[in-house]
Amino acid sequence: MLFGLAGGMLWAVDSVILSMALAPYEMIWMAPVVATFIHDSISALILILLQIAKKKLGQLLHLLTMKEGRWLIFAGLLGGPVGMSGYVFCIRYAGPGLSAVFSCLYPAFGLLLSFLLFHERFSKRQILGLILSLSGVIALSAGSAQSDNSNLLIGLVFGLVCALGWALEGLVAQKSTESQMVSSDQALTIRQITSSITFGLILVPLLDGWPLTSQIIMSPDLKVIALAAIAGTASYLCYYKAIHLIGASKAMPLNITYSGWAIVFSLLLLGSIPTFLEIAAAIIILAGALMCSSK
Repeated sequence: MLFGLAGGMLWAVDSVILSMALAPYEMIWMAPVVATFIHDSISALILILLQIAKKKLGQLLHLLTMKEGRWLIFAGLLGGPVGMSGYVFCIRYAGPGLSAVFSCLYPAFGLLLSFLLFHERFSKRQILGLILSLSGVIALSAGSAQSDNSNLLIGLVFGLVCALGWALEGLVAQKSTESQMVSSDQALTIRQITSSITFGLILVPLLDGWPLTSQIIMSPDLKVIALAAIAGTASYLCYYKAIHLIGASKAMPLNITYSGWAIVFSLLLLGSIPTFLEIAAAIIILAGALMCSSK
């Protein structure tokens, strides 16, 4: 459980720092996609260096030839290009408020898919906890929802794609790491390499994002994105460890506590004073996640 909470907290740090890096590019709609490519590339490099330091790079390469490795590549495609692209385009078309709501629906999809695919049973306490967490996220995001947006339906479709992608990523990662041959950090390394390569070979060229990529790499903003990538890598290591230890259906609700933690780090790093509603919603999110992840 502690790994899951740490993952959510560190993802909030990642999100706040990344928002600082993206602030100069807020009028460029493809900037989040480019930033995600740079972010995941740096994260992949960090994880490769970690495997080299642990003298397990050869084992990682061998893993890519096995069934578990191929499943982890699939998880990387679901979580990175599918999930993250759905997320950033949901922001583009539906606004940040509704995108936060829909991106945080992935634990609900995870519970449903765990029941359908793995016949996993859940207690009323867990279901109530998930409902509480999602209610907190909705309350937290209500103020920024764009109800008059003409592209709302398109945004909601992308939001559902995001939630489904992240839910499936967690379940596939859980299935892959059930083998004693696969550690959580190896699984994450394959996930980040897959995400980085797919963004670099398909999404960034498709959106004609290389000029912006070069601009960001040559600017001081690269250091800020690198700092976010370090926090994001630590977050994912905790999240994948939690998936390995307690299962995806319990790790996912702990991970969405980033919505609440973001309030704390926005205060510490940006000086943003939270409202009473934001504080109450953050407490509800945390309480619901703890209920959902307990036995």
